[in-house]
Amino acid sequence: MSGKSPAVSDLIAREIDASGPISFARFMELALYDPGDGYYASGKVRIGKQGDFFTNVSVGAFFGRLLAGQFVEVWDRLGKPDDFTVVEQGAHDGTLAADVLEALGELLPGGFRYLIVEPTPFWRAEQEKTLGRFGDRVGWVADVSALPVFRGVHFSNELVDALPFHLLQSQGEGWKELMVARSGDGFSFEPANTAVIPPALPARPEGFLLEVRPAASAWLAAVAERLEAGMILVIDYGYTRENLWADHRTRGTFSCYSGHRRDDDVLSDPGAKDITSHVDFTQLAGDAVGFGLAVEGFADQHHYLVGASETYLRALEGAAPVGDSRKALRNLQTLIHPESMGRQFHYLGLVKNLPVPAASGFRYARGTSALLDSVAAAM
Repeated sequence: MSGKSPAVSDLIAREIDASGPISFARFMELALYDPGDGYYASGKVRIGKQGDFFTNVSVGAFFGRLLAGQFVEVWDRLGKPDDFTVVEQGAHDGTLAADVLEALGELLPGGFRYLIVEPTPFWRAEQEKTLGRFGDRVGWVADVSALPVFRGVHFSNELVDALPFHLLQSQGEGWKELMVARSGDGFSFEPANTAVIPPALPARPEGFLLEVRPAASAWLAAVAERLEAGMILVIDYGYTRENLWADHRTRGTFSCYSGHRRDDDVLSDPGAKDITSHVDFTQLAGDAVGFGLAVEGFADQHHYLVGASETYLRALEGAAPVGDSRKALRNLQTLIHPESMGRQFHYLGLVKNLPVPAASGFRYARGTSALLDSVAAAM
């Protein structure tokens, strides 16, 4: 068992020995979120050049400033309330929160509060170090259910892709869930007779794999319940269902990342690497309607940030040193490059009791109508 995280591996093995094979969602929950040695919960996750993967935050503070500008638009549409609340979930070490807070402090010097949903003691401690200078403007809750009912924005950056998912395999006629069983010192998949299988799955050749993520529906329902008025902004990589379940995706989209290397062996080294799969934005948008939300827009990062940056960049002209303006442009070019982050990430805006006009980030959204068509087809 060299190279593995024994605490997580042993925990999974003991659970299988006690009750039989477990779902991959349960395997993933333990591998990532076990408080003792899970990849996320214990603080092993590393972001950036020396870490396991890059994210938007790796580019610099400009990303957070653009998001803050979008949040100010929501504040304005809500009538500029004094109790405006920004909720971040999946804040990692607080770097993005600091960037957003710095910008909001300039743009909304009056009343606003910033809440972070953080169940993990390790990451809350890291966030408190990063955000200490903002004083009591920042608060924490351990779970979405502990949020007060609020008016404002809930946003997440690469949260949903890491929520546990089930793996389904086509049997040619019908589907079976793949369960995780013991195999020597490690683990292997075996099909189950019963499964968490949604209705209306497509017919696919034998062996075809799909991921389904009921946890995303439960999470969105909880957030929608706490939001009185405003926006839920989901930033993540994923597709509409037609793309996600396309014929050529025979092996699904799940993968692992460690040291900027991708591998598909999701059962090896539990607790030592990231496990993820692409987000089903059709599922989220369809669920949103049932939870009293409306879809305001759906766009790839290229189009979203171009729209979001126009007002910000105009404000920089003549108001900032030339070097700062050039740095902002370089950061934007990195974020929107179509061969990198520009097409990889998508933005889904879900709103409740929020007057028009729509956010400027969705000004050039090309995916909204396709997403709504996908939702209609899935119903």
